[in-house]
Amino acid sequence: MAKSKVKRGFLFYLIMFLAFVLGIFCILAVVLIFNPGEDIYGINLRYVSYKNAKEIYRYTDNDIRISDTTYTTVEFNSGFTNFNIKYDSSESNALVYFSPMVNALSRSENIDFTVSVTLVGETLKIDVTEPELWIGFGMSATVTMVCPKNKNFADKTFNITTETGSIAFGDTTNNNHSVKEIFAKSKSGEITVNKNVSITTGNATIETENSTINYYNENTSDLNITNVNGRINITKTNGNLHILNTGTLEANCGTIEGNILLESTKGYININELGTTEENGNFTTVNNCQLTNITIKKMYGNAIVDLTDGFVVIEEIAKRATIETTNGTVEIKKANDNVNISTQNGAVTLYQNSEAAITSVVTKKGKITSYFAQIGTVSLSTENSDIEINVVTGQPFKLIYETKDGITASWSTSTLEKNGTLLVSGATESTTNVIEALATNGKINVKEGYKVA
Repeated sequence: MAKSKVKRGFLFYLIMFLAFVLGIFCILAVVLIFNPGEDIYGINLRYVSYKNAKEIYRYTDNDIRISDTTYTTVEFNSGFTNFNIKYDSSESNALVYFSPMVNALSRSENIDFTVSVTLVGETLKIDVTEPELWIGFGMSATVTMVCPKNKNFADKTFNITTETGSIAFGDTTNNNHSVKEIFAKSKSGEITVNKNVSITTGNATIETENSTINYYNENTSDLNITNVNGRINITKTNGNLHILNTGTLEANCGTIEGNILLESTKGYININELGTTEENGNFTTVNNCQLTNITIKKMYGNAIVDLTDGFVVIEEIAKRATIETTNGTVEIKKANDNVNISTQNGAVTLYQNSEAAITSVVTKKGKITSYFAQIGTVSLSTENSDIEINVVTGQPFKLIYETKDGITASWSTSTLEKNGTLLVSGATESTTNVIEALATNGKINVKEGYKVA
């Protein structure tokens, strides 16, 4: 009974409180309608509404203010206002238009929403003065710069900065146009560079803190990305890629035809294809990438990787791999050149296809599992784990080994010495196909019958 009274009492006071809040809201609404800006107990509110799109600037033959040829740089600055650049074949003149959609309350007298276009030297400046908003019921505004038919911005550098507004170069249509170079920066607004924009002679530099980067452009010299958190989506780029990440990296890359330089503290990067020939396609980490996980399906160049706890998976590499981790695992599914892998506690799985390659794998506690389509010069060493060696049946090689817990070979039923040399499949002492295996506190298992996929 007592609990029931408490519940009824709580419900009564809750209803009273909600009624009180609703009453205050109704009073404020009436004041906003009949006397906006009135001070009520220290609260000064104004209703802010902007809905009508308008043209800000259009260059025509009769407009002597700004000619399309008098500026080399477009500079845009805003808070929450978005920026778009697109091509419109129905337009014969370059223009800038403004599309606001704002419904909000403001506690400030600064409620003007204006866009100015001015020429300062060779820079076309587009500046947005935004209202100081308190509570927004819908806040969206976009400034769009239109490239007209029979023209392009191939000689223009775009320097675009927003706080929370999104930035978009191009759209999903087939209306192709060009820009010279891109600098785009937003703290939390999404940045997109679409495939119908060609970057002619410069690079693309993108900087974000907590937002998504979508890069669908192929015609780029270099792409430089600096971000803290947020996802990076890249379909294809013809140039090099440099990523500097200081938070959590989430990067998914299609084809990068150049090289990749990665600086990251944690997160992951997935790459479908890196490079097009052995002249490029290198992957390099800088300043130890710590917890970053790296997955590469196919690469044409060299891999130089230094991690602490992240894992490395490379499905196919054409050239050399030098990988060092502390606790991260390493897997190379098809190596065609020299491999040098060193880990403390991470396991290593390696598939080596080259007879000319020099292969070295060293771990402290991680197990080594190796598969050899062909055997060149191989050194496998672990301090506190085991080594597994898989070879093609009938392949002659010399095995020099040392182990504490013994060695087993699939072709032998007898007990083998813990230290010694095995001449396999007709190999002789002069055979140059050599595997040296050292399991200081572990065992070695050698198997014939590996079938190359």
